[in-house]
Amino acid sequence: MTLIINLYNLSIEEYMSTEIMRCHQFRYYLLILECYKKLQTFCYNNSQRKKSITIKSQAIKMIVDSAGGILKKQTLSKLIRGGSRIRRLLEISNNNFNILDAFPDLQPNFFTSTSMNVINFERWLILVKKNIIISAKEGKDLYRKYKDSNKKFRLENLLLVC
Repeated sequence: MTLIINLYNLSIEEYMSTEIMRCHQFRYYLLILECYKKLQTFCYNNSQRKKSITIKSQAIKMIVDSAGGILKKQTLSKLIRGGSRIRRLLEISNNNFNILDAFPDLQPNFFTSTSMNVINFERWLILVKKNIIISAKEGKDLYRKYKDSNKKFRLENLLLVC
């Protein structure tokens, strides 16, 4: 009987530590995204680029080069994508982290996965926000609008720093 109680207590402790790690991972992705955006601003203001090099690719290259082989470009791109998607989910919940914490099955790799393309992610966000399913065409239109507004926002923020 004591063994069962001890095993139960161990399982509760492991569950709690796993849940804490899951919550931390979401927050790490957001911190990575925030630092990446700051580096983009730095690149915009202080770095020279060849004509074909974008600020985004320059910032990613700087991070990968300084990581000394620990971090690959593809991995970093996944982390940034995950941070962006997590940020978008939080925006529709007024930055309430409970939306992430309420679903223990919702894992950080859901947001980094390449199996869910940008159109389906837009559709998923609408499902979460409004509880309706939209068509792939509507998802594509929403993504295009998001991309345009994000580009405008980025340019405005970069110009404010100058």
